[in-house]
Amino acid sequence: MAINQRRIPITSRLVAALFMSAVLGGCGGGEMERPNLEPSVTEEVLFTGLGASPESLAFGGSGGQATLQLFARYSDGSEQDVTDEATWASADTAVVTVDGSGTATPVGLGETSVTAGYDGNEIDIPVTVAVTFSGGEGTETEPYAITTAEQLNGLRFYTGEGGEGTYFELMGDIDLSDPDFVDDASGWVPIGAASGDPFAAHLDGNGFTLGNLFIDRPEQTDQGLFGRLSDATVVNLHLETVSVSGESRVGGLAGRIQNSLVQGVTASGSVGTSNTATSGSNAGGLIGYAVSSEIIDSGADVVVSAVDHNSGGLIGHAFNTDIRASYSQGNVIGNGAEAINVGGLVGYLNTGGRVENSYATGTVNATGFRNGGLVGVMASSGAPAPVIENSYAAGTVNAPDTGSSGGLIGALDAGNIVESFYTDDQFGEGAEKGTLITPTQLASESTFTNWDFTTIWTMSGDHNRPVLFWEP
Repeated sequence: MAINQRRIPITSRLVAALFMSAVLGGCGGGEMERPNLEPSVTEEVLFTGLGASPESLAFGGSGGQATLQLFARYSDGSEQDVTDEATWASADTAVVTVDGSGTATPVGLGETSVTAGYDGNEIDIPVTVAVTFSGGEGTETEPYAITTAEQLNGLRFYTGEGGEGTYFELMGDIDLSDPDFVDDASGWVPIGAASGDPFAAHLDGNGFTLGNLFIDRPEQTDQGLFGRLSDATVVNLHLETVSVSGESRVGGLAGRIQNSLVQGVTASGSVGTSNTATSGSNAGGLIGYAVSSEIIDSGADVVVSAVDHNSGGLIGHAFNTDIRASYSQGNVIGNGAEAINVGGLVGYLNTGGRVENSYATGTVNATGFRNGGLVGVMASSGAPAPVIENSYAAGTVNAPDTGSSGGLIGALDAGNIVESFYTDDQFGEGAEKGTLITPTQLASESTFTNWDFTTIWTMSGDHNRPVLFWEP
């Protein structure tokens, strides 16, 4: 470390004591004693180097930010805080970034340093980013074991290429209500957020529960436990009491998924948007926007409220995505003129999308158009066209009768509906938009002639309707 020395003069106090003879002894006419003057003394205080607090950084699973301070030190033992005047730089921005105020943010696993500079002098602060799991090797046969919220949060260091081929598993329930790394105002920071790489690894929840996920970022996209999934797998996981708010692509599990598998995942709670967005709300109880993915044996009991396009009880917008043996039981609300494409299960079932052996029972409340008890709109920009097969909607649709609302589907722009049923008869739609049945017929297995009541469906006496075989 090069040191540019500075000399700082310090002058000691002059102490003068003048005593007159009259005061000293009252000897009138005597000589006045001359004062004893202490000479002026000048000391040189030299700059001796820089110091940082803390002297090193070690980020673990919590992955939170840390603020560094820089001090100039002098030969008389004094220090001066020069944090605001310092320059800050990271030696490897793939591991940690640092802003002009000295706030360091971990972004990837590894070791590096942050360099702080002041008045031509520099100091290096070592930085380590590592996550210690409760066991495992990260392989398919020996996944990393997760037992704490901090370890779960450490998954954000396994995004993009750094997470490919890595496996994780939960070893117990985890409460996300009060981890010390969560921003009190905005809540959980999604793993694989929009500003970074998507989560591309594999997570097995082992049937355990993540409770009390809270996110409140009404002006940010890709909000959920995961911001984005790509070529990822999430299975056997339950999310309870979620509260997620974002601008667009918002879901309890993930804001956006692509080329991914979600199986055996459920959610309860609420999801919503409060600001309009150019790409639409794309809000879903489980997933906001799904592209070329599979959602199997999954469900949501989530109240979804959106102010723009594409909101659904399970998925807001499904493009070239298969939804099989899945359900939604929560109400879906479209608020305002921009809130179109509202569906009990899926808001927008797009090109190549498929809903099979699935159902929705929640109420759909909408003020716009294209609203359906199961799907808001089916449309296609090419082949193959979307399909609904062996599915039903048993909720009420409260929406304007503009010719694009329906008990099963709102608008059928393209696609096919096969062996699928609905109970809300207020819109008088034709047979091409599904088959109208009564509650009594819904409770009878004989209504569903070609449905599989051996391995997929079972008739529930408690609910007087078919439920999925895998449901508790």
